[in-house]
Amino acid sequence: MAREDASLPVPGRKRRCAILLAVLILLGAAGYYGVGYGIGRALETRGLRKLLAAKTAKVLDCEAGYLPLTSHGLSVSSRGFLARAKPPRALTEMRASHLHARCNLSELWRAKWKIENLQVSHLQAAYGVAAAQHINRGQFPAPELVPPPQTDSPLELDIRLLDVAHLDLFWGTTPEAGGQFRDMHVQFFPRDHNLVVHGDRGTFQQAKWPPVQLQQCKLFYARPDLRVDQASFTLGGRGSIKVTGNFRFEAKQSFDLQLIFAQCPVAPFLGDAGKAKLEGEFDGTAHLQKDATQMESARAIGAIQVTKAILKNVESLQNVAHFTGREELARLPIQQIKADYDWNWPALTVDR
Repeated sequence: MAREDASLPVPGRKRRCAILLAVLILLGAAGYYGVGYGIGRALETRGLRKLLAAKTAKVLDCEAGYLPLTSHGLSVSSRGFLARAKPPRALTEMRASHLHARCNLSELWRAKWKIENLQVSHLQAAYGVAAAQHINRGQFPAPELVPPPQTDSPLELDIRLLDVAHLDLFWGTTPEAGGQFRDMHVQFFPRDHNLVVHGDRGTFQQAKWPPVQLQQCKLFYARPDLRVDQASFTLGGRGSIKVTGNFRFEAKQSFDLQLIFAQCPVAPFLGDAGKAKLEGEFDGTAHLQKDATQMESARAIGAIQVTKAILKNVESLQNVAHFTGREELARLPIQQIKADYDWNWPALTVDR
């Protein structure tokens, strides 16, 4: 007579394994979220907030601070951030509002706090005392500032993406020589202490030049230089401007840019009197340069070709039209104007 098998039937063994697996999953989840809950409570303490501020201050080489942190599970938020620097640092002031990040605990055992995406609602940064006057401090409450740490802390911040919904960037040592980007959407990708930057939307303006609207840009920041690998703009939605070059934001601020214009309207580059007398489009190039010795606007050297232009509201043409009875003579079509130029504000030199 065969001996009876005392083991459980196959369906019974499967049920026990399923129950054991479910228990292990629940315990793992409870442990994971328990750690997340503990970290969230720790982040809300003043001590850890100061530690994070000190780490940020070291990266920016200035004093920095965060408003109180709040947590919802593994998500962490702060109503604001402030950084202030002193010479010779080019950065004068940086303020941000409504920061939000989701923690990734996968590398916490290596003392690394990994943040896949840090989102910021609004950020303003100024390079230069004059530029800092543009910051809207009423919108950004000021937290307590802490200096960079004297010794390294065991906690390492690893931010993979900084997404800023609205960025305002100001520069210039005097109002007459300043420039700005406003209302840009920007994504920063940290790469070995440098930044890859992708931007779109917003406006750009340099003193004495008309504002242009940003379509998109790709930049690379390796302190103290910001390299413009690719950027495209329009003038009020018309024409196109392609830009490459670089900015330097440290002690002796400067920039060197190459611009290519295509089918751009002439009017934004003219004064009120000129706008009334000439309308048309132009193609051209500009080598735009500025260094610390130039207290006014940047210098521009290049070539221009005006097409589809109309000369109007000129007294002599109006007199001819009135004398001949031919009103069309008051508007003189111009097929083409070509010239090389050197604009060193306020002087403009033109060579036909």
